[in-house]
Amino acid sequence: MELENPYESGFFVAGITGLGPPKADINTTRRAGSDGSVYNSAKVESRNIVITLIYYTDNKNNLDVEQLRHKTYEYFPIKRQVTLYFVTDRRRASITGYVESNEVGFFTNMEGSQISIICNDPWFTGEGSGLTNISLSNIEPIFTFPVKFTPYGGTIEFSEKKKTVTGAIPYYGDLETGITMTIKCISATGDIALSNDSFSESMLISTQVVNDLTGAVISAGDRIVVTTYTGRKTARLYRGSTAYNIIAAINKTSKWLKLYSGMNRLSATPITGNVEVDIDLVVLYEGI
Repeated sequence: MELENPYESGFFVAGITGLGPPKADINTTRRAGSDGSVYNSAKVESRNIVITLIYYTDNKNNLDVEQLRHKTYEYFPIKRQVTLYFVTDRRRASITGYVESNEVGFFTNMEGSQISIICNDPWFTGEGSGLTNISLSNIEPIFTFPVKFTPYGGTIEFSEKKKTVTGAIPYYGDLETGITMTIKCISATGDIALSNDSFSESMLISTQVVNDLTGAVISAGDRIVVTTYTGRKTARLYRGSTAYNIIAAINKTSKWLKLYSGMNRLSATPITGNVEVDIDLVVLYEGI
């Protein structure tokens, strides 16, 4: 449903609310015998987006008011999930929610609908950010100028392969976000340490616990996928055609990695062996 062109769609957008930062509930405790209160916690509830549409009968398809009203039932069925996409000069973002109501204004000069959508996840997801599918590298460049060439067939090192794979990721979202790390094991490895060195966060995957859960230590050809998004943290190992839940292999003192606004330097270090790491992420916005 394209809302940008009323002549095409038959719907004129009279207003949309709920597109800015949502309201936070701040929980505090009153101080006994003194002014003010003590901060306890804060939480953002679901986002409520309300779209006010006016039916535009001078449309390309010659739809009358009743046909346009029925179209809103088709586009916004009650209780069903919908996704809204927004494009501004500087942001492309989307959000998914459920249709709470479609209030139709009958018997008015300008008949239309007021559609309420409840988004249980209140954050907008960035579209086309160019920050997905990032590969961390274990190749360190060491070739610099000036160059001193050695005679008689001497060699010059252009780079050096390190055990640690690392990469710097610039993140421009409004809120911290989780990531999905896909670790491809080139050889059998020991424990694997994952870290966001810029913000002193780290987590450890124990190969001994992997052995207890799957019957073998982390081996060549294994693929480990760790997801750190709030509300859907997972750790799985894929070996051949079998998938194993290895969340118990994440050390209990670990902190699930996130990206924060600014530059984030991520790294993965196997105690032994070699790995390759790909990062997938989504950008989160408070509002558009």
